[in-house]
Amino acid sequence: MRLGGAAVIAPRPPMPNCHPIDRRTTRGATQRGHVVDSSGFPLLVYDGDCAFCTRSVNLLRKRLPAFPQAQPWQQLDLAALGLTEQEVQDAVQWVDHGVHSSGGRVASELLRYQPNRALRMLGALCDTPPVRSVIAVVYRWVAAHRHQMPGGTAACAIQDRPSGPDRQHLAA
Repeated sequence: MRLGGAAVIAPRPPMPNCHPIDRRTTRGATQRGHVVDSSGFPLLVYDGDCAFCTRSVNLLRKRLPAFPQAQPWQQLDLAALGLTEQEVQDAVQWVDHGVHSSGGRVASELLRYQPNRALRMLGALCDTPPVRSVIAVVYRWVAAHRHQMPGGTAACAIQDRPSGPDRQHLAA
């Protein structure tokens, strides 16, 4: 847009659920230039017992311009989020005000959450039927083999993992 012969760049609209960081305060969860709303949404829910999962979340948090609040499911009230233990053991979850996405679709949600227009467009592309199908197959394979991935441990294996009361007993 031109104003009196000089080019004026229109400000970018704010990201949903994010506000520019007020450097005078440290309230809120920072994410490289943004602060997550106090509502805590969106929320990325991952398996905190899995070293590969935790390492992946930490790597993405460092690499992406914006990152939602992320919590291991073991530290959350799953019922309050509308999730079950089986769902969170099976796949990573994206929760945004009662709307859930899981598995490979979380990649699309994470990309669409970015302030960078190109990344948001890539996220939209990832959510188209042909690409979404490929991402789902890749996600299922990685999830099934996460204990063999770099940084993975035997605790990352999905099969034979205790849940419910057995899990609590082992933690004590």
